[in-house]
Amino acid sequence: MVTIENCPGEVFINVSPTKCWSMVREWLNMEIRKELSMGRANLPTLQPPGPVDGLEMFGLLSPVIIQAIEVQECRIEIGSAEYWRSRPRVVAGDGGSRHMLPPQGTPHIALLRGLFQRASRDELRALRSLLTSNSSLDESSRQQAAQVLDDEIAKQWS
Repeated sequence: MVTIENCPGEVFINVSPTKCWSMVREWLNMEIRKELSMGRANLPTLQPPGPVDGLEMFGLLSPVIIQAIEVQECRIEIGSAEYWRSRPRVVAGDGGSRHMLPPQGTPHIALLRGLFQRASRDELRALRSLLTSNSSLDESSRQQAAQVLDDEIAKQWS
């Protein structure tokens, strides 16, 4: 059984999960056609028939979900730098479709981006200062900053 989050009255039941999702796809295409006939623009493209991609079907290719999974993986220290470099990236394409990009960069950049998005303006400025003005930091200050970071990491693990 499958229900649609924003339309709880729409229920799709079949013994086959694939058939359930085909029924959802048919319903979605019908809704898109209905909206198109009323002149609404910027709608997703019609979903093609064929086998359902399980990862996509459950939203697991969403960049937000991928990022959350990678954060959890990093927290439990699954990956080495080699593991992270091998991870494909998922991006939204035209019409909201998602596709995999070849691996590139480090996962730390994505994790840092998430951290930066939660930081205050003052925190961001302090970090930028630490990163860009190495000459103004003596070894003791660098070690102190690293120790504060290590302490915070340890708190989150206990």
